[in-house]
Amino acid sequence: MEKFEAIDVTRAVAVALVVWVHAHHIVPGLNVFVAALFGFGHLGVQLFFLASAFTLCHSMASRGEVDLKKFYLRRFFRIAPLYYAAIVFYFVWRNGLEQFLGVEITGDYSPTAFLLNFLFLHGFSPEHYNYVVPGGWSIATEMAFYAIFPFIFALVIRMKPGMILLAALSLAAATASGQWILYNIVNSVAGTTLDNDEFNVFYASIFNQMPIFILGICVYFARKRALPRLAPVVAIALILAGNLIQNDRAFDTGVDGAIYPFLVSCGFAIFLLLGFQRLNRKPLAEGSRFAAFVLEAGRRSYSIYICHFAVLHVLRELYARLGVGLDPNLAPFAIFIVMFLTTYVIAGFTMRYIEQPGIELGKAVIARLDRRRLARAAE
Repeated sequence: MEKFEAIDVTRAVAVALVVWVHAHHIVPGLNVFVAALFGFGHLGVQLFFLASAFTLCHSMASRGEVDLKKFYLRRFFRIAPLYYAAIVFYFVWRNGLEQFLGVEITGDYSPTAFLLNFLFLHGFSPEHYNYVVPGGWSIATEMAFYAIFPFIFALVIRMKPGMILLAALSLAAATASGQWILYNIVNSVAGTTLDNDEFNVFYASIFNQMPIFILGICVYFARKRALPRLAPVVAIALILAGNLIQNDRAFDTGVDGAIYPFLVSCGFAIFLLLGFQRLNRKPLAEGSRFAAFVLEAGRRSYSIYICHFAVLHVLRELYARLGVGLDPNLAPFAIFIVMFLTTYVIAGFTMRYIEQPGIELGKAVIARLDRRRLARAAE
């Protein structure tokens, strides 16, 4: 299949944003501006979702794939080997931190939690949606999208990009409206406090994130279309508006988490389209070490995402012991650099010894199925 540099760059930016936001979680006492600057990084996950939807469309269209078994096998062996290894690793890691370093680790390691994570169903559980594997909520949401993507693709393949965008906008409006009803009516009747202003199972769910995946599909079908000159201005305005809603806690609506990720993702989608146009005209400079680093970071992004939480734990303990006297508003920048580069190196090993063998195993399973099908056809 044709490879797109823009997607590798997008993944590199996405995982850098995720590491960026976690870098400031280590440091207490940040001023409001620095905290808001780093807080924007958690929207890197939405950038991953855009890239994922694009890649699935490209894979499905390029292969002309109609065999759902092959599609699901490819997705499973792409995600599951590293995720299952992470389940084991973080269980041992966290218990080690508790036993030998006295670090208090809270959470639920019940059989239900393990089973839901093993089946990638933890995203539907308010108790387990983001536990066992740190950051595992996004993997659950991604796998839920994989489950329904072939059926969505069969519908949108006949639609124009404008119609797909309209579907994304309509879905976003429906999502926000449904959550507003929950917040304002159900809560008042049931006496509950469910909302989507903060990070929770509502925010993380496939229902809340689906409009962003649809935007990614729209990007795929619109990738060759020219954008107006004001497109970057519109993108920046959307990102700034989303970031304002994210950080302004004085006007919580109960559905902020359904609004600002979509606004920011619309801005991301515009920049992604502009990136395609730019890189189609002039690919990244060959021989540039920085360009090579960015592209490789994009290829390692899944491993970086999964592994950087362990590095985060280490740096948190080091900062607690060695960070006394340091300017807290400068520390997150140094922590980000150290965390990203360290995880980049670690990800090289996990990609080589876990991710890639898992992908090859998936290919072998699919090839075996093909041979069996041909053998039956020849009988």
